[in-house]
Amino acid sequence: MTISKAGDKKLTRFALEMLEQGLEAAQAHIQNEKENLKLYAIAWDGYITIEGKKWDSIFVEAGELSTEQGVILSQRYEKKGLFKRKNFPAGNPALIERPTSKLHT
Repeated sequence: MTISKAGDKKLTRFALEMLEQGLEAAQAHIQNEKENLKLYAIAWDGYITIEGKKWDSIFVEAGELSTEQGVILSQRYEKKGLFKRKNFPAGNPALIERPTSKLHT
């Protein structure tokens, strides 16, 4: 998701064969468009290990033009249900990292 300096909001999906390829394509897209952007957020599905246990997790990297540091957040989730498996949050969202915003690199 991006918001341009003019205030236009845009959602772009990067569905590729490998999850890593989608993330790389989204990051490259931000780099290519950064001169026109005020804010970006990249979301992807992945894994996080906490206290030796591997969890499914949604990650979000976000940054804005007015702040040099961005954030990477994680929300763990569990799949529950016998026939209709649904995702439910596990624990609280966590701040994983404070990287330099892609709008400042």
